[in-house]
Amino acid sequence: MKKLAWIAMLAACCAAILLGDWASAAGTAEAELAALRQTEQAHLEAFVRTLGEKRVTRAEGEALTKDYARDMLRRYEAFRDRQTDRAAALEAGKEVIQIALVMLDDEKKVEEAIGAAKDRGEGARLRVHAAELYAALREPKKAGRLAREAFEATQDPEILFLASRTLFFLNPVGKEFPEFPPNTKDVEGQPLRLSEYRGKVVLIHFWASWCEPCAAEAPELARVYRDYHSKGFEILGVSQDESKEAMEAAARRFGMTWRQQFDGRGRANVVSDYYGVRSIPRMYLIGRDGKVVRRIVGGGQELEKALKKLLD
Repeated sequence: MKKLAWIAMLAACCAAILLGDWASAAGTAEAELAALRQTEQAHLEAFVRTLGEKRVTRAEGEALTKDYARDMLRRYEAFRDRQTDRAAALEAGKEVIQIALVMLDDEKKVEEAIGAAKDRGEGARLRVHAAELYAALREPKKAGRLAREAFEATQDPEILFLASRTLFFLNPVGKEFPEFPPNTKDVEGQPLRLSEYRGKVVLIHFWASWCEPCAAEAPELARVYRDYHSKGFEILGVSQDESKEAMEAAARRFGMTWRQQFDGRGRANVVSDYYGVRSIPRMYLIGRDGKVVRRIVGGGQELEKALKKLLD
């Protein structure tokens, strides 16, 4: 039943990812979309609870989840198609792509959503959004194709930045890791700049207290930090928590004594958003020269193996 539990958890997260910046929108279309998202999130959570209570096989659970996702996708499509407000239509289009890709694994629906864009700029934004999701799902070829298409479709500086960022993180090894966004501060309110750590080996760690995989790997991560900190190893955490108390409690529980960036915006954390981090945990190991050594995906053991080569 592990696969089913993972699908249910993924479904519960899917509708909430974009909610933060729009929940308090003042405009009519924006407010309507925020209300739709809140309703869908509530219904989705209820569906997941019901699914957990039923004695169904994994195949039955997956089929029920996909049926639910298709219905949700159609509601977002209906909202998008009746909109004259292009900003609201764009956001609904992003939701369609997210549901199609993350919950349904339906590439045809992704392409249809991009094709429904009213102009080249909107299409480029949808391509970037899909590219970021493909990158998070470790589909680099598809992510790269869409990012390059977005890059070629417009001269909009924001879209060019987003497309370039996606292309960078598809193959970051050997490239200089971009500096944190301006005015980034740690949880104590002190300025936090990656350039301060030039000459040390640094791990950028994207995490949250509510993230079960993050919790599973945290004790080993803390052990590696204790063993190698004196040799020139640092960790900089980026928390996707909304609650400072929850973040600090988890850090104490796991022995995560390194500096943490926290802004209370949850999944919409400014630093995570700047780097296009859509899933956690995410870790990048940076060498003394500021260039990416590797992305750590195997937890503390993989990290320690890399540190032995860099520091011993």
